[in-house]
Amino acid sequence: MTFDLTVNLENQRRFGCMETIFIANTEIYHIETFAKAGSHVLSFTIPDSYAREDFAFGGVKAYIFCEDLIKSVESVLRTL
Repeated sequence: MTFDLTVNLENQRRFGCMETIFIANTEIYHIETFAKAGSHVLSFTIPDSYAREDFAFGGVKAYIFCEDLIKSVESVLRTL
C-alpha cells in the first residue's frame, strides 16, 4: 500500500526558519525538514497487512517543529 501526504507550508515566522515535521504511527516514522514555503508531497509505502490495518485504524500523526539555522547549529555542536 502506498499513500501520499501533502504538506502546505506558508508564512515563515522569521527569516531562516526551517520547518521539521515528524510523521509517525506505530509502524512507520519519518523526519523531513523544509527550508522553503510551498506545497511538498511525501510518498510512503506500507509493506505488510498488519501495518495496513494499523494505518486504516489510526492513520498517521504529524508533529511540526520550527527551528532556525543558528539553533540547528547550536544543537549539533551540543550533540558533538
